[in-house]
Amino acid sequence: MSISFPSRFLKKLNIYQEIRRGQGIDKYKQLWKYESAFLKVAYSEAHQHLNSFSDKNQLIDWIKIIYPEYEREDYEQIIGNLFYKEYLEARDKENNSPSTLTTRYSLAVSNHVLAQKFEYRVTPEGLLVGEVLSEINSNNFFLRFWHNYRYELTIDTVWLLVFFGIYKLLFPANSIIAYLSFQGGYQLNPVAVKLAVLFSISPAVGYLYRKFLARR
Repeated sequence: MSISFPSRFLKKLNIYQEIRRGQGIDKYKQLWKYESAFLKVAYSEAHQHLNSFSDKNQLIDWIKIIYPEYEREDYEQIIGNLFYKEYLEARDKENNSPSTLTTRYSLAVSNHVLAQKFEYRVTPEGLLVGEVLSEINSNNFFLRFWHNYRYELTIDTVWLLVFFGIYKLLFPANSIIAYLSFQGGYQLNPVAVKLAVLFSISPAVGYLYRKFLARR
C-alpha cells in the first residue's frame, strides 16, 4: 500500500504555511518574488526539463515570463539563494559529468562563481515549491480559490482537533452541562453542548492564530 499521497500533501502543506507566514522559504524577501517566479515557471509543464541543466540566461528568461520588466543585476544572488535553499543543484560547466553534481552541502562557493562557472537544474524540492506556488497563485480564479481553501481547511481542521483536545481536558462536558442546566432549569443534550461550545470558540482561536502568529 502506497502512502506517498498523504506524505506528499503534508510536505506541500508545510510549504504553503511557510509561504504564508514568510518564514524560511522566503527568508530573503526582497528577492523572493523573483525566486518564486522562476520556480513557478520551472514547474509548468512546458519547462519541466527534469534531466537537463540550464544557465543564468535561462533563469533570467524564466523570471521575465512573469516579470517582463526584470532587468536587475542581482541574478547571482537569486541563484545563490535557490542553491542554498536546495531548490537548485549544480555542476561545473568544464567538468560536467554526473559524478560532479553538487549541492550546498558539497560545495562552498561564492554566488558569482556559482552563477558564472556552473550550470544548474531544479531539484524535486524546488519543483514541489513551484507546484504549490502554481496552485495558490493560479491565473484561474476558481483553481486559486480551491487550492487556498483546501490548505486553509486542513490547517483549521488540525487546530480544531487540537483545541477540542485541550477543551476536553480543561472543561469537562458534565460540569458545563450541570452548570447550564442549573441556571436554566432544564436538561441539556451533552453532544449539543459540546458542539455549541466548540464551534462558537474555535473560530475566535483561528482568527487570533492568523492575526498574531501567522501574519507576514
